[in-house]
Amino acid sequence: MAVDFEDGPGRFPTTRALDDARLWFTCSQGRFSGAELLRLPGSRGQLTLVSTGEGAGPVIWWVFALATELPDLSVEGSGRQIRVLGQTFRL
Repeated sequence: MAVDFEDGPGRFPTTRALDDARLWFTCSQGRFSGAELLRLPGSRGQLTLVSTGEGAGPVIWWVFALATELPDLSVEGSGRQIRVLGQTFRL
């Protein structure tokens, strides 16, 4: 399964079974490109996403969303709170 990166967030391709929704993934402190997607040594296709998190604060949020469009993600409160898809999550 191919992964595409759209200005930072990643996404898996659409499928008809999911009403053309995509699985999006992003990180509150990072932007991704294909350079961070690596094949695991000795594998026949398994991939891993590698990110150093340089400059990240004490909290790193990962967001996975099943949607037709990339949802808005806002980070608040020194990184200890995020808002995505109308929901607020706090630490």
